[in-house]
Amino acid sequence: MGVSKNATIQSMEEAYHAGITLFGENRIQIALPKIEYFLFNSAFHEVDFHFIGHLQTNKINKIVPAFSAIQSVSDLKLAESLHKRIPSYLVPYPVLLEVKTTEDKKKVGWTPTCILEEFEQLLSFSSLHIAGLMTMAPFVDEDESVRKSFRTLRETKETIEKRYSIPLPVLSMGMSRDYTIAIEEGANMLRIGNAIFGG
Repeated sequence: MGVSKNATIQSMEEAYHAGITLFGENRIQIALPKIEYFLFNSAFHEVDFHFIGHLQTNKINKIVPAFSAIQSVSDLKLAESLHKRIPSYLVPYPVLLEVKTTEDKKKVGWTPTCILEEFEQLLSFSSLHIAGLMTMAPFVDEDESVRKSFRTLRETKETIEKRYSIPLPVLSMGMSRDYTIAIEEGANMLRIGNAIFGG
């Protein structure tokens, strides 16, 4: 995924022609003109946008129709709000569940223990399609701390799949500074911003 939240449409076009067809945005007001430009322009095919920012319940009605998935569902209350407000023509709506794999108090998301306890309830939200898990590694220089974060997410995914007999195909982790470690630990979706668009 090309994280295009700070990118211009021109630089996004260049990324598209280089092979990027999935973009991540975190602010609905800034994203909408970009989404309209790409989705209503016949020169571009198979372009998707995922919402990757902090999801506010008062903006769900604007965000859901504009994006093909939300990658930042971080707690049970938020998941339930989404479930209740997904329009029928978009059901089931793809989401990724955000897991907090560090002790950083500034980060949001389920702890690995909590998501295991609440996953059965999450499955009852039939408007949602739980496509996988995501996390953000700590912003540190020690590779082992980063690796531990990514390994924790992969192990949490594997535990959920085994316990609930459900596939979670998407493992979204790794950004410009740490994507090589993420790949080594099993990531199949990277969120790359600076390495593509600069900044």
